[in-house]
Amino acid sequence: MKNIRKRLYRDNSYRLLGGVCSGLSFYFSVDRGYVRLIFFLSSIFFLVTIPLYVICWAVIPKARTNIERSEMKGEDSVTQDCVEKKETKTKQNKNNRSNSFPISSSLKKIVLTMILFFCSLILFVIFGLSLSFPFMIELFRDFSFMPDFKQFLIGILVGEKAFTINSISTILLMTLPFVAGGMFSLCRLQKFAVKRSFYNYVGLAWVTSLAITCLV
Repeated sequence: MKNIRKRLYRDNSYRLLGGVCSGLSFYFSVDRGYVRLIFFLSSIFFLVTIPLYVICWAVIPKARTNIERSEMKGEDSVTQDCVEKKETKTKQNKNNRSNSFPISSSLKKIVLTMILFFCSLILFVIFGLSLSFPFMIELFRDFSFMPDFKQFLIGILVGEKAFTINSISTILLMTLPFVAGGMFSLCRLQKFAVKRSFYNYVGLAWVTSLAITCLV
């Protein structure tokens, strides 16, 4: 395959938001999942990541034509054109099959998006409280639901409690179901491709965490 000079574009085909992370992954030849993970973790610890993403969204152009997509991937435009025709034909066949039930397909997408949002929100709250983020503690100061559990969770990953068997097993016990739920939603929304064995490992890790938490 003939390589050409790469250019930075936003990738609209595999985007979650604006296609910035996917475009960066093609430009630096890195898996898009790692780029998204870096952006997500950075947005938790460094709030500047969010406006930086918005700026990149506004500045970096979107790959609209076959030639621009070829430049983004560093591939020969003729080869890329054949690949895109094949992908387009596959998408059209999927759309023709799904058009028979447009309402159920739209409802499914809405439900999966809500599940993804809920799992992401819960994970953000758990890690925010466990890392003792001041704004998170202040936000839940007057929250009366499960006060003992909230008090136990605050600061579990900082100070003397950090990285003990009890703290790690507790965090895994609380977060793994929501990690699995978020990944399941992304897979069903065709944003990621995860093997079925991933859920087996997550389930095994959750059972192990439950056993350690009960024994410690």
